[in-house]
Amino acid sequence: MSTLRFIRSSKGFTLIETMVIVAIIGVLAGLTIPSFANYLARQKVIGARSELMADLQYARSLAIARRQTFRMDFTLDQYQLILPGPDEVIRQRTAPDGVSFNADANPNFYPWGLSDACNVQVSNFKKTSTVNLLPNGTVTYD
Repeated sequence: MSTLRFIRSSKGFTLIETMVIVAIIGVLAGLTIPSFANYLARQKVIGARSELMADLQYARSLAIARRQTFRMDFTLDQYQLILPGPDEVIRQRTAPDGVSFNADANPNFYPWGLSDACNVQVSNFKKTSTVNLLPNGTVTYD
């Protein structure tokens, strides 16, 4: 008599194995999502800071090129580059959601390349960065 042997094929995963994998993925996602949200909040401030620094440098170069005085006006949620005589808005930027600007002055940019000193805090609930405009027109950040 011959004995029949049944060979069990192990192709694929069982339901229990699949559920364990899904549970592990869920735990890992639960651990990484809060840190990713914090990362995005910090990146919004860094992006707004970089854009502000570029616009301050643009304002200085525009004042030199046109041989006119320009002013940067700040509010909590935006800033504007203005030609003071006719109060013509040259450029206006709105802060990203949740980001605010807090400036200690509204600086002027003069045709000879100098500017008024100013410190602008760019912040949200997660990060604060300060942009410094020096009297010689140099822009730095902390």
